[in-house]
Amino acid sequence: MSTMHQPPHTNAEPTPPSTAPPTGDPHEPDGPPTPGDPHEPGGRHNPHSRRRNDSPESGAPLPAVSAPDEGAGEAASAPTGAARTFAPASPRDRPSAADPPASAGASGPPEGPDPPAAQHAPRSLPAPPPLSADVTGLLLLVACASWVVYCSAGRDARPEDPLIALLAATAGFAVGRIAGAVRPAAAPAAAGLALAVLAALAAFVPALTGSALAPDAVPAPAVRPSIAASPPTAALSALAVALLCLAALRADRWAARRALFLVALLTTAQLALTAGLSPGTIAAVGTVLVCAAGVRARHRLGGILLLGTLGAAIAAGALLTARQGLLPAWHPAYAQLAAHPLRGLGPGLLDSPTAVPALLRAGAQLGLPGLLLLGAAYVWGQYALLLAPAPAPQALTGAAALTFLAVEAATADALTTPLVAAATGLLLGLTTARPEPPPAAPR
Repeated sequence: MSTMHQPPHTNAEPTPPSTAPPTGDPHEPDGPPTPGDPHEPGGRHNPHSRRRNDSPESGAPLPAVSAPDEGAGEAASAPTGAARTFAPASPRDRPSAADPPASAGASGPPEGPDPPAAQHAPRSLPAPPPLSADVTGLLLLVACASWVVYCSAGRDARPEDPLIALLAATAGFAVGRIAGAVRPAAAPAAAGLALAVLAALAAFVPALTGSALAPDAVPAPAVRPSIAASPPTAALSALAVALLCLAALRADRWAARRALFLVALLTTAQLALTAGLSPGTIAAVGTVLVCAAGVRARHRLGGILLLGTLGAAIAAGALLTARQGLLPAWHPAYAQLAAHPLRGLGPGLLDSPTAVPALLRAGAQLGLPGLLLLGAAYVWGQYALLLAPAPAPQALTGAAALTFLAVEAATADALTTPLVAAATGLLLGLTTARPEPPPAAPR
């Protein structure tokens, strides 16, 4: 039997060029789009599209088909006469909700997700540091130093004593600001313990600290071996109590808080036993009471105004007492203030056989402007505590210590040594310091 050439057209059904089911939308025009066709879903180029070689039988190019994706092999292996099933489009061919529409073009919105609505909501920011109080304090410091130099001009005065006191207060304030930011609880605890030990040494071993803490008006041999004979030492002990109370309020652990508060109570008891009912004892007891009563305080404005008014009233009462001559030891200093109201006698030129309160001493040596500058320093301290970032109990404790220090200055010679000035500046610096935020946790 001879083999004959089959004609090109027979009754047998020709085999389709590809059994792979078409992908995409069945409602698309006949024939899948060519690569780069703008009618392709998503308007993007399909990297799986390719064009087959021309058929040798028909001589015409075959349409481009897409590469079969997952699950297409099962459809390809189905019989020829079976109904065709359309496989889902490849994930890369599906239009995504994040893709911009084809009509957006280059003029569409910028890429990237929109900011959440929470970012536009108002946030509670921390209170700024009291820069106004710092600037005011700096101007006040310059005014005090300038007035001391002016009052000393043309006189045989000793301006180094008040200038050293101003420098010590400034240094103490700066050290307190830095230490309070780095170690909010450890810094006041260490300072309070150091001052408490120094006060104890002044009480029991006066030969070691008597010359450093004795008032200038009283000769060193006349100082009795007791803390009550030295008002600066009593003021130092009261400041130690205030620092210990501040450290107790800032401590994190319950045992540390109780231990620091117990040391403050012991220091107060030691001062009361050795000095009796003195201005220093009243200052220490008042600071402890304010600290204990203001532990749960939420606001500071009313308390600071009350304490500031109390200190100003006692200072005014001391001046009125000296004017009326109710205390003969204070009247000579007030007489010098009345005789030289502008420039005073000059720093270090007040000759008094008895101790004179620091308030009257400043008025007699620096005149009425010097007295006003001292009062302005007290007001500035209360104002700085009002704006301090510390919680209300800590600010009230510092305000109480400053108030009772003003009471000591109005009734005793408690501000005659640079050590007391440095301790006062240290207390203000620690109370108004802004602690550093904790380091952020690594992601």
